[in-house]
Amino acid sequence: MDCFYHENAQACGICKSCQRGLCKQCASEVNNGIACKGQCEEHAVELDNFVLNAIKMQGSNDVLVQSASASIGAVEYFQLVLGAIFMAYGIYEETTLLILLGVAFLLFGGFGIFKILKIRSESAPPPNKLDLPPRSFNAVAMHDSDSLTKECKYEENIGY
Repeated sequence: MDCFYHENAQACGICKSCQRGLCKQCASEVNNGIACKGQCEEHAVELDNFVLNAIKMQGSNDVLVQSASASIGAVEYFQLVLGAIFMAYGIYEETTLLILLGVAFLLFGGFGIFKILKIRSESAPPPNKLDLPPRSFNAVAMHDSDSLTKECKYEENIGY
């Protein structure tokens, strides 16, 4: 691959921001990569900060999802309890309207719990048949600060 700015120069890396090939003269070191010197450096640093903030927030997102999933079904159970109370009081007072309200609440609560159980069983992850540990993904690529210079020198030595 050739440098985007110098047609005759071999690229030794790709800009983190604009994805263009860069030679040694056009590349500028940024946190975790290289960027176009004088053009994309600020944007590349912003991208790094964005990714790091997203990784930091992932833990709090997991807590929110867990707390939300723990409360799923609370409304349905409340409907069941409310239905039982309405039915019991309707039977005690011999009021048809309260009995019908109780039956309605019981039906809606039962149907809601049935749907939740069905969705949970359909979305369960498949069993790991090979008993291999799950793979992890590291979103931040580490970059050696001397690698740009080493790569360019290496390419120069082999005649690129």
